[in-house]
Amino acid sequence: MALAIVACSTEDILEKNTGRTVTVSLSMHDNNSETRVGVSTAEGSLGLSVAFEANDKFDVYVRQGDKIVEIEEVTFAVNENDRKRGRLTFEMPASVNASKEYTLYGVCGISSGIRNGRLVIDGNAACKPVGDFQAPLWFEYTGTGNTVSPRCQFMGTYIVIHLKNKAESSALFQVDGLVTDALFDDIYWDENTRTFSEDFGVSPTSPALSIAPNTSGTFIYNAIPNGKTMQTLNVGLHIGETITWNMDVINAETPKQVGKVLQQGRAYHLYLTWNGKRLQFGDGDSQGYYQTSSYILSEDRKTLVKWLGDETDIDLTKDPAFDNVTTIGEYAFAYRKMISLNLPVGTTRIEESAFSGCRSLASIIIPEGVTYIGEFVFFECDNLKTVKLPHSLKEMGKGIFSTCGIETIEIPRQITKIPEHCFRNSGPYLKEITLHEGITEIGQYAFFDCVGLNSPVLPNSVKTIGEHAFCYCKFESISMPAELEFLGERAFYQCTYLKNINIPNGVKTIYEYTFYECGWLVSVSLPESLEEIEANAFDDCWTLTTINWPKNLKSIGERAFYGCCFSELTLPDKLETIGTSAFSGCQELKTLSLPNSLKVISDYAFSGCYNLTDVYAHMTTIPETGTDVFFSTSNSPRPKIDRTLYVPKANGVIDLYRNNAPWSSFKTIIASEEY
Repeated sequence: MALAIVACSTEDILEKNTGRTVTVSLSMHDNNSETRVGVSTAEGSLGLSVAFEANDKFDVYVRQGDKIVEIEEVTFAVNENDRKRGRLTFEMPASVNASKEYTLYGVCGISSGIRNGRLVIDGNAACKPVGDFQAPLWFEYTGTGNTVSPRCQFMGTYIVIHLKNKAESSALFQVDGLVTDALFDDIYWDENTRTFSEDFGVSPTSPALSIAPNTSGTFIYNAIPNGKTMQTLNVGLHIGETITWNMDVINAETPKQVGKVLQQGRAYHLYLTWNGKRLQFGDGDSQGYYQTSSYILSEDRKTLVKWLGDETDIDLTKDPAFDNVTTIGEYAFAYRKMISLNLPVGTTRIEESAFSGCRSLASIIIPEGVTYIGEFVFFECDNLKTVKLPHSLKEMGKGIFSTCGIETIEIPRQITKIPEHCFRNSGPYLKEITLHEGITEIGQYAFFDCVGLNSPVLPNSVKTIGEHAFCYCKFESISMPAELEFLGERAFYQCTYLKNINIPNGVKTIYEYTFYECGWLVSVSLPESLEEIEANAFDDCWTLTTINWPKNLKSIGERAFYGCCFSELTLPDKLETIGTSAFSGCQELKTLSLPNSLKVISDYAFSGCYNLTDVYAHMTTIPETGTDVFFSTSNSPRPKIDRTLYVPKANGVIDLYRNNAPWSSFKTIIASEEY
């Protein structure tokens, strides 16, 4: 077994003869599929175990510059209370200048060595019975100091072969592992791609093993390095001295087609029966039920780990093998070609991406009792037009129906949140959705690009609408919930057909780009609770003519109402800041009234307002004023319009305005006590 690690150190103490001891604290991932895998002998099951063993041997290497050397006398101690953790200790070689960066590599579970200046892993590991099997893993670390804590990673993927001998005599089985374009005699650590890569490409052969009549044997093969994929599994068995059989359901000379890319860190099972004349898939005792070669169950038979079969119509309620199943595992049916699916009646959880990429799936029955459906479960199920979610459902993961063909759906009453990305990129498919009272949040991107969605009715209980929630939707109206408190940025970005919006009391901020380019928006009702309108909030809403100004509004951000169609504006009495180009390009604006509360009017705030004729400045002090506040750009198709500025009769304010450049575009300034 060998290990590879990387680390750098600037500790001066490492330059001395003492203190060169390096301690590496290793840990396994919590996700079993990414770490060491053990396979149980139970038929049809896959048991995953994550553990170090006390006799594990680690080979450690250090690289500095172009030179890589093996570290001698590496000791390993496993944490007996928690065998997911262990500790390596060794002395740093004298040739390593620890004040400069260095890299440690480590490999365990398979032989390794240095060849032509690179770390090479020997993949010629024979198939072994499950009890003797050790999975190769590795780690790499680059850093500083003499105490490091890297995580181990799994090196590849397993092929597990379950054999049942139904013949009258013992059979000697010799397994040839061959995964097309994926198995290699040697692999080496490629520092450019940060993966293990092919070296020679020689397929190994196992020693022969005898299986007595009416007994079973389980063998495991591991030599598919990470970064390699396969479509065709071709594993041959030599039975006796002369007969060779390839694993295939129909033709013994044709390799079994798995029809998918194997996932890294997984174990793939083949179930075969030898009757003395022919090698067949399955255990021969299925009696019309699904063959065990079609699926993998967990050791306790409560989780459907993976469906491997090519069946198009699957009804798991009719096979007693699934009577105890409560969980549909991650990616369990992902990218299979089934058309209809009936899940086991005892199912309570459906994990992440369970049906993702099932583009042919048109019908699915989810039983009552399911309380959780995980992330991206129906991702890219293009042909699934409707699904009945059980009343028992309490939680949905993000992206559950993203890029899906769902047209109509009712959300169960126990759901309190529409998760982020829930229906994202449903395009023209999603048309109707029924939401019940009790939902408090519409997650970010929940209905992003749902261009076919008709005017949705949001329950009054909704307090939060996340960012991009309805971005690019095409509905003309939407009922805003009475309890709404938070409206995220870009929530209605480019909802070009939206005509009217009534934002309820409780919302304090309209964030950036919330209604950007809502080109048909005519009127907006803003709540009295509103204190701030951020940049570009109503930018390019070029038909917006009517808006009420809340009395507590303090700030209008940059380009907030750029290009809108107001004819007159009376800004509220507590307004303090008008941002850069906030009303720039409002070409229909004729009359403007500014409050005494203003502290800042930023650059170009009203530039390009070609028809502005009268400005009423209800101000006794001059606010901080930016450049060209009322300037009509020189390349505009119209000449500047004569403007009149009405200012209070008090304390020389008239003269101050006359001498302040940003106000110089006014042809007439009238001091008045009446506005």
